[in-house]
Amino acid sequence: MNTIDRLTFTNPDARRAMEADARHLLSLALSAQGPAALACPRRAAALHEAGHVVMYLDHGRRVRSVKIFERDGFWLGMTRAAGRLYIDEWTHPLADLVEAKILLAGPFAELALSGSPALGAGVDELALARAIVGQASSKLDEDPEHLMTETLTEVLERLRDHRRALDEMAALLQRHRKLSGERVTAVLRRHASGYA
Repeated sequence: MNTIDRLTFTNPDARRAMEADARHLLSLALSAQGPAALACPRRAAALHEAGHVVMYLDHGRRVRSVKIFERDGFWLGMTRAAGRLYIDEWTHPLADLVEAKILLAGPFAELALSGSPALGAGVDELALARAIVGQASSKLDEDPEHLMTETLTEVLERLRDHRRALDEMAALLQRHRKLSGERVTAVLRRHASGYA
């Protein structure tokens, strides 16, 4: 639950609710996959982080760096981008939804493209994205389930549209473990321009 742990909450009930949702998602992942739900292979971690990178760049956000690393036999990753996640009752709901899409892009890139996803690897990001979409649905006066479906559909479409860039970024991450923002931006631009 690294993502939730890095957040500051003004409402302790919000943190508890998100942590409970993440634990529930983890329980579902463990019942479906057993210990494999936590055993994220190197390629899956690379695709996960490449998914975040693509969504950041697709929404005009600058990526500083992306890396994958091994800790205690598990592959993890981190994408550093400009700006910080900040959502409250005054932030614009469409900006909130961009944050949710960025969070969802990692787990869904891993799920859709890796062939061996660790279903428990992104539960904190999924729980946080669900909470963000729920808050945005209140601001927009929309059904939260419908808005979540729309948000997931858009994420999957964008990942599909950038599939070649995702694959190249993941391959580079597997080889080098850390990439600069300039390098991943160049990969996305090259594929978007049709030169690859």
